[in-house]
Amino acid sequence: MCGGRYGPDRCVDAADRWLSESLRLRTFQSRGAWSSSRPVVMGHDGPVSDFLVTYLDAIDERLLDYLDEDDELKLDAVQRLRFYTSALLDGSIHPMHVMEDWFDWYALVPAFVATYGSDELRELETGAEFLGAIDEGEEVILTKADLAYLKELEAWIDMYPEMRTAEE
Repeated sequence: MCGGRYGPDRCVDAADRWLSESLRLRTFQSRGAWSSSRPVVMGHDGPVSDFLVTYLDAIDERLLDYLDEDDELKLDAVQRLRFYTSALLDGSIHPMHVMEDWFDWYALVPAFVATYGSDELRELETGAEFLGAIDEGEEVILTKADLAYLKELEAWIDMYPEMRTAEE
């Protein structure tokens, strides 16, 4: 699976980075960083941008480069999220290739879901098996639960420009 044009070392490095960031995210979540005042875009009770900045910074400071001057996800980052989500859905790219091509997808998607997604989308994310398989470095075959999550994620990503307009 790994190798090809990138070579095995790059795949191992990507897997190591993913595991390290996953552990940081789990530490962040276990500390209850968004316990009672978890913002939701439609009718949120706190600044979405504060939540997003804290979330991304806890994973890796370099992820803050994907934020604009208002501390919201840049439109080009959201378009890339959409591209890879759609490619996973239609089967034109394998989840491991997403890790090789744009490793940050695996950090930005959960940040997007936690910040902008619905409770339903967060539940679907919990049931998405490929995220855990990637985390563990296991072979990945997209399941019906994975595809349902990706389909709902794609719909929420498509709504992002409207959410940004509604906030202003």
